[in-house]
Amino acid sequence: MKWEYKTLKHDASSFLGRLDAQGLQDQFNGLGQEGWELVSTFENRETRDILVIFKRPLS
Repeated sequence: MKWEYKTLKHDASSFLGRLDAQGLQDQFNGLGQEGWELVSTFENRETRDILVIFKRPLS
């Protein structure tokens, strides 16, 4: 099977004290409706970025 990937980048420092959990959930549910599956997250402590990686089967 072949896959395609989507990577989202979020600035972790923007979440401090005001994480919008509902907004993230809505965003991820929308991606799930499009067939994307969350496969991994990474935090870059130097840049304060959080990378969120999704995949779905290539049509």
